[in-house]
Amino acid sequence: MISVVEFKAEDLPAICADPVDPEITLEFAERWAVECERGLSYTGMLDGSPIGMIGIIINRAGVGNVWAIFNRRILKHKKTVLRSIRVMLEEYILPAAPMRLRALAKVDFPASHILLEHLGFKRKGLYKDLYLYVR
Repeated sequence: MISVVEFKAEDLPAICADPVDPEITLEFAERWAVECERGLSYTGMLDGSPIGMIGIIINRAGVGNVWAIFNRRILKHKKTVLRSIRVMLEEYILPAAPMRLRALAKVDFPASHILLEHLGFKRKGLYKDLYLYVR
């Protein structure tokens, strides 16, 4: 069973030890964690160990950027993880979030496209090597 807790920086090493996206390093995630302080962020725990984090960074009134970083262990629990992320969005993030949510996904990383579309995001454009999704 996956539980949701408030994100803490000490969760990063476990999540980044074997990330789904190989370009995610601990150093990158640590820089990102500083940004997380400007918004809402949560850690998904599986059997007491962090397997991913998700949140929203509020950029300006009415707009926020959704982000996520996952450990490869989630690949064995895809359906459970998807349900848990939906719960995080619907029960934790959206009630406190701006009305318009955005997310950027690397063009060459289809797993992120699938996840965002399952969560109700629609692809709206291309920015450099990233697709822009909105909800």
